[in-house]
Amino acid sequence: MESPGDGGIVPLELADRGRRLAGAIIDMVFQMAVGLPILMLLGLAPDIWNPGGLDLLEKLRLASAGWLGYLLLNGWLLHTRGQTIGKWIVGTRIVDLDDQVPPLARVMLLRLMLLGVVSTALPAMGWALSLFNVLLIFRADRRCLHDHIAGTRVVHA
Repeated sequence: MESPGDGGIVPLELADRGRRLAGAIIDMVFQMAVGLPILMLLGLAPDIWNPGGLDLLEKLRLASAGWLGYLLLNGWLLHTRGQTIGKWIVGTRIVDLDDQVPPLARVMLLRLMLLGVVSTALPAMGWALSLFNVLLIFRADRRCLHDHIAGTRVVHA
């Protein structure tokens, strides 16, 4: 990002952990508010309350419905601004390591879906992978595993 007046580059400030958490919670609330009624209309909602009774294909079917809902809710903002609704509300955004908005496909496939598929496919270890993913935020670069995989970071907007 260029600094007005001196023509130099001003580094983007990493988003603090509290804003990242708040943005994730807001996104979850929006996802549930939109997703649960749709799942109920499709007759899939009872599956959510008994995830242990689902086979891998059913889990991936539900996950796919969730990803589609996420894309419908956040796709335009992610594509144009590197933001989800939650990130927009708390004032953060996703950028690549060159401080540009990353391609939507990279955000969806590498930041969101890859770890979700692996966690679902490895149920005995999926929870550990999910925990490891978010705990990396406590390092100096504040990047979760999904950030490293996608080559992204979250900064103040």
